[in-house]
Amino acid sequence: MRVIFQCRPTLLRLPGGDKTQVLKTKEHLERFGIEVVLATEPKCIARPGDILHVFNPSLVKKSVVEEAKRRKIP
Repeated sequence: MRVIFQCRPTLLRLPGGDKTQVLKTKEHLERFGIEVVLATEPKCIARPGDILHVFNPSLVKKSVVEEAKRRKIP
């Protein structure tokens, strides 16, 4: 299984509580064999069967969520 974490564009450059949450969640999911991809660009890179999780949605472009809905990505 592959999970896409859609995050703010500055996630890896600037500190913040969401950065800690994203990285720790990624670390623990990977322990269970789940592939986690950090996406900081405003494009949907999920493929069928993937799961898209949006962190800090107020800083992620609305088009990402709309595209995921259109492609029926959970």
